[in-house]
Amino acid sequence: MNRLLLNGCYLVGVHRGRYYQSDSGMALGPGPFISMLEYASDVPAAILGKPEAEFYNTALASTGYDFSQAVMIGDV
Repeated sequence: MNRLLLNGCYLVGVHRGRYYQSDSGMALGPGPFISMLEYASDVPAAILGKPEAEFYNTALASTGYDFSQAVMIGDV
């Protein structure tokens, strides 16, 4: 992975969540691993999943509706 990142590959993540509840208890999410790889390689990550604005902007743009016509219903 070091060679890939250091030779120009992109670092992409779904979100920066620190942890999540699994069946066996709390588990590390992707956030700590993304931060580690960013630090080690000096390559900034592109975050593509929720709650990133680009995730919602892309989805809404594909519908043809305007922001004033949309409602986002999410989980807490």
